[in-house]
Order: sequence, then structure tokens, then C-alpha cells
Amino acid sequence: MKRIWCFLLITQSVLLTAQVGINTSTPDPSAVLDLSSTNQGFLPPRMTGAERDAIVSPVAGLQVWCTNCGPNGETQVYNGNIWTNMIGGTASAVLDNTPPVITLVGDSPITIVQVNDNYIDLGATATDDLDGNINHSVEVSGDVVNKNVPGTYTIRYNVSDSTGNAATEVTRIVIIISNQITDGQGNVYDIVAIGNQFWTKNNAEMTTYRDGTSIPQVTDAGQWANLTTGAWCYYNNDLTTGNTYGKLYNWYALAGIHDNDSNTPNKAFAPEGWHVSSDAEWVTLENYLITNGYNYDGSTTGDKIAKSIASTTLWTSSSVTGAIGNDLSSNNTSGLNTFPGGYRSNQNGTYNTMGNYGFFWTSTEENSTDAWYRMLASFDTDLSKINNSKMLGFSVRFVRD
Repeated sequence: MKRIWCFLLITQSVLLTAQVGINTSTPDPSAVLDLSSTNQGFLPPRMTGAERDAIVSPVAGLQVWCTNCGPNGETQVYNGNIWTNMIGGTASAVLDNTPPVITLVGDSPITIVQVNDNYIDLGATATDDLDGNINHSVEVSGDVVNKNVPGTYTIRYNVSDSTGNAATEVTRIVIIISNQITDGQGNVYDIVAIGNQFWTKNNAEMTTYRDGTSIPQVTDAGQWANLTTGAWCYYNNDLTTGNTYGKLYNWYALAGIHDNDSNTPNKAFAPEGWHVSSDAEWVTLENYLITNGYNYDGSTTGDKIAKSIASTTLWTSSSVTGAIGNDLSSNNTSGLNTFPGGYRSNQNGTYNTMGNYGFFWTSTEENSTDAWYRMLASFDTDLSKINNSKMLGFSVRFVRD
């Protein structure tokens, strides 16, 4: 009972005097709280600048220790408008040693076929941990891209935050390639960009390998049907067809097999910087065209891309909806411009199906005797994938390395 009365008397004393003394029985009359110690200090609430700023409606005089303000932290008090240092002056900002980060919009490197047009750069974004979005502060320098002049251009992006921390420089490489290539014999090939690939728009024309070694022209039907080394021909052995459709090659030619000695290295067939299209590259082409709405009906599933890659002339007419031969004027939306060059038989060396079919070798073997190719037909809507004898004579297209 005595203890209860003692507590009540102390409480009443505190309420009446409105003073509290810790380690002192005589708190200063001007202080509501008087702390006394010779070996300990007063420790206010400790928090980061972000936690400090999250205090809802701070009252004037509120005091905290900001752990990441100033070089080593600061005691700060709210004056009713802003947080200030206890030693005077506006409270230091949160110590910021973190630079902003630049992110490219779009790809690098970018490869573009030479065109008479201006280059429009997609730019870059920049984000800082304290300043947030600072896209407006990104500085762009470096080369001025001229899409009329082939070459490699470097665009540079830099930015600093409000504290002066500089971001790591980011660069974009823009490669402008010529809209034509020339093989070692002076044959010129137009180039088309489809997705991230670059294809020749006309069929192979060379009669030598890259190093100048001759690829024999074989006109005799019996000889053609027994070849296991590279050879070429004109359809029907007629030069005028070659001027339109290019040459037909057996698979051994594009593989660079120029003799029957297995110890002899194969020759390079395509022009420097280019190669014969592989089966995988045809698959990439097909998937890109389908996904991006090049099917004749605008759909994005199923293979109906034949019209989009076939030339607008030379194909036999067809009444089949969506077929290459149905309304030639709507063909070639991709720009690949494939021709119905027909083929030369591996069995008897005869020529067949010009105007109705186009056949295009890939560099991909199926086995020691067969290889993969693509086929288009004037009455079909799709691009067919088939494998057959390497002795057949087909057209060839190149893809950039």
C-alpha cells in the first residue's frame, strides 16, 4: 500500500512541475527534460534520409540522426519547413556516390543497307537512384551517320546526375553496308534487309571460286548426271536464260568441292563477307516473315509466305487463292525477289519446270549424297523444305556473314 502511494506522489510531482530529470534531482527550470551524465550521451532516433523524408507531417523541432546525410551522417532538426543541420544551414542531401545508368533504346550494333535517307537514332534513357528519370540530360555525341555512305559509325551517350556523378559512357555502333556487292568476276548483286538478315536479291552468277579457280560449265547431260565435283550450267544451255535467272549449280560447287581428293581443302564459293544460305538461315527468314504478317492473308501463323518472296514477273499464272501466280503484282513484299529458274535433273541431265518452280540450295547436308533446299511453285502459297541429291542443278542465294 505504501508503494502505491509513493508512485502516485511521484507521478503527481512530475505532472505538476512538467519536468523530468534523468541522473539529476534538480532539473533545470527551463527544461522539461534534463539529462545528466559524464560518460553517456543522448541518442536520437537514427534513420536514413529516405526514412526521414517518409515521416508524416513532422512537427517543428523534431530531431533525428540522418545516417546517410553529409559525409558521415548528421544530427538534423525540422524547422517547420525543411530539415536543417543542428550546426546551422540546410540539411545535407543524402550522400550520393552512385552514378546514373544509361540504357540504349534499340540495338547495337545496327546494320543498315545503304539508302538515300536520313538516319533516325532511337536514343537512350538514363535513370539515377536519387534523381530518377534524367532522360532530358543525356548528351549525344560522336559520328554523324550518313546512310548514303557505307562505313561504321559510333554514337556516344553520356549523362551526369545532379551531384555530378557521371554515368559510364554507352555507345551505339551503326554499320551502313552498300546496297550492292560485287563478286570476284564483277557480277553485281542487289541487297535486301529482312529482319536481321541481309540477302542477295538475285541468283549466283560466278564461274570461279573466290580464289579464282574455275568452276567448270558442264553442258553434256550424261556428264552432269555423274558429277561429284562442282559444276554450273545455264538452263537449257542457253545464255539468254542465264541473263534473267542466273546460273544453276550442283551442290558440290557451292560446297567448294573442286576435285575428288578428300585431302584437298574445299574452296570458298561466295563473295568475301558472304556465304551460301544455310537451312537454319532459311528457317529464320521464314519465321520472321510469318511472325511479321507477310503471309498473303496477313495472318501470323502457318506458312503462306510464298508470294512475299517471289518476283512480280516470270511466274506462270494460277487461279489458286494466295498462290504466287495469282496476281503477280502483289508479290515480293519482302524484297527477296526469287525467280522460277527451274532445275537440272541429277538422273539424266535434262532441264525442267522453268516458270513454274524455283529451287534454292542451302549449304546444309542431309547425308553424304543429299542436301537441303527450298522450293517455290507458282500454284502454291508456301515455301517448301526438301532434301534430295547433291547432283541436282539449282539456284543459289547468299547471306551476309
